[in-house]
Amino acid sequence: MTVLMISMVLIFFVLSFVIPSSNVIVRQVIGVLGFIFFIYTAFTQDELKYPSLFFALLSIAFILRNFKDLNKLLKTKITK
Repeated sequence: MTVLMISMVLIFFVLSFVIPSSNVIVRQVIGVLGFIFFIYTAFTQDELKYPSLFFALLSIAFILRNFKDLNKLLKTKITK
């Protein structure tokens, strides 16, 4: 399970920085799926409880950052 957790963290953060800001919806979906996975892992695996909660908080910050980008994207599309 530790290998799964490490691979999920790596995939989550690599995807979060590789995907360009024009694909905000895709980044939001990745953020929400990462959050769900980390919360699920925190409540099912005792040895990974605190690292999972930490990464769940990071994914919340990631989702909030994407909301800011989504807001900018919608404002530019509305004004055009």
